[in-house]
Amino acid sequence: MIKRIAILILLAAVAAHASDTRVLVDTEWGTASGLGYKLPHLAAGTTVEQPLGNHWEAQGEVSVSPDRKYITNDGKSAQAGATVLFWPIQRIGLTGGASYTRLWTSQFQKGELFPSAGIVVRDTLDGSPGRFYVRYLFPTGCQWGADCVIQSSRLSGVEGFQEFQVWPHWRIGFRGAWWRFAEQGNPLDRAAGRTWHNTGTAAMVIRYGFRGANSEASY
Repeated sequence: MIKRIAILILLAAVAAHASDTRVLVDTEWGTASGLGYKLPHLAAGTTVEQPLGNHWEAQGEVSVSPDRKYITNDGKSAQAGATVLFWPIQRIGLTGGASYTRLWTSQFQKGELFPSAGIVVRDTLDGSPGRFYVRYLFPTGCQWGADCVIQSSRLSGVEGFQEFQVWPHWRIGFRGAWWRFAEQGNPLDRAAGRTWHNTGTAAMVIRYGFRGANSEASY
């Protein structure tokens, strides 16, 4: 996990030399109690957005969170991800990517990979340019067998994110999602099955942009 984060930070530093690269610092407040985390949900990180010609864009992100799990009353997590955007027309694009999340607690450690696909729409609010993202996260990870010591939650669901660039360097957004996931079960007893849950998460996002992210034009 540390190597993945280091590689993304290095790529962000290299990309920042390009004049059209957008580098942002992200902060997030909200709730993820439905996923077993204590209130409030907090996270901070950085995002790099790199246009690649007229129809393509690459994004990389790294974030950390001090959220504590209810079950252990402690914990911290880190996430690294990459996304590719394709704009067949100016206002509507397609997205595909993956993120890796690592959780550390006093009782266990757990990592999961989350592939995703979705759409993005360029929009405006009172003259402020923005984007609306919708993506579906696909479930991954082991469930059964002696090698599956900690079962994957098989988390999947739909996540939406709306943001607007309300001032030259500032973006404000809201992230909401609806998830389906499974509790831990006995990986050696497939017949017993697992208990599944549905829940939602929500967060306010404030982002400060450095190079290339200070324009009031559509991005």
